[in-house]
Amino acid sequence: MLPKLAKAFGYSLPLDGPAYAVIWTTTPWTIPANQALNVHPDITYALVRRDARLFRAGRGPGGRAASSVTSAQARLSRLLKERRSSDLEFRHPFGYDRAAPVYLAEFVTLEQGTGIVHSSPAYGVDDF
Repeated sequence: MLPKLAKAFGYSLPLDGPAYAVIWTTTPWTIPANQALNVHPDITYALVRRDARLFRAGRGPGGRAASSVTSAQARLSRLLKERRSSDLEFRHPFGYDRAAPVYLAEFVTLEQGTGIVHSSPAYGVDDF
């Protein structure tokens, strides 16, 4: 996954260490049933390094960051690259043996959270 992530963000050097997509959910009990991650096509996502970990976080048009991204960036040590979202996939955060593909979705916003929303369709239409 790291070579795909590096390519998606236009990063020419190899990436090392684990990479994470920081999601937003109002229903954390749905995370075990996560099937996908959703990003908005008009939000720019940043690849950020913190210690040996890489994170994806959303930024709005013109570089306006969501409040959670702004506070996260104050703690994060180095911004590596910025690029538009792409069709990547991540592994489930709890170690389940399944991929979480990344889809473009118009309903994702920067009003709250990171600009990355997870989907758990087993919990109904609101989590689809």
